[in-house]
Amino acid sequence: MPAEEPKVDIAKLPLCDDPRPGSSGTDDCKLVSRDRAGYLFVVRHLTLEETTAIRTATRVMVVNVVSKNGKTSYDALTEAGSGLMLLAEPMLHDIDADGRDELLVPLAGGSGGTTYAVYRDSIDDPGRDAAHFVKIGEVNGSIPEHTDSGYIAVVGKGGLYEKEVAFMKIENSQLRKIVRVEIDLKEDSSGHRHGTCKLLDASGLAGSGLTDAEVTQRFCNESIVLKYE
Repeated sequence: MPAEEPKVDIAKLPLCDDPRPGSSGTDDCKLVSRDRAGYLFVVRHLTLEETTAIRTATRVMVVNVVSKNGKTSYDALTEAGSGLMLLAEPMLHDIDADGRDELLVPLAGGSGGTTYAVYRDSIDDPGRDAAHFVKIGEVNGSIPEHTDSGYIAVVGKGGLYEKEVAFMKIENSQLRKIVRVEIDLKEDSSGHRHGTCKLLDASGLAGSGLTDAEVTQRFCNESIVLKYE
């Protein structure tokens, strides 16, 4: 059943990725998908609610997924975060190179990167005959990107001198971690940094028949890893 129509004039909303002088970062805005579906995403920021007992605030973001003509609202996606939640707007990004945009909603930020909730249209799933965006997981680090080898990769900070790269795939409408590697960026005795890659986890390849050495050789030579060496 279609979600409730957003009570805003969509045509008058600014684009979320347009510079807006004087914007507080919590102004309503819209995203426009350039994929074949062409959905509109109406982004609304609700009032911060402060809990005086612990002196923290809750920020609520609602994203309405709307047909390209603005007449039908399919989903109302809601995320909440602490008062320290980034004031960055959500974004559209095709993380698995299937020609369809995923929605990335920032939940929190820190030295390790940004935590994003990832939503995907399940229209192509069996039994679906209308748009329906579902949350397939959360990632922390860089904006997810598709690799030439067919994985979704996210770079995060593992420690003061380390970065972790997680390689994932979408399976059964969920983001599943396949492999994690760590890149050691400590300086050598001459003061130079040379990234050294090692395998942290390969549980997602259990039963593949690959040895740890083979997995290390394969994933430590991914271009997203090699750029740190």
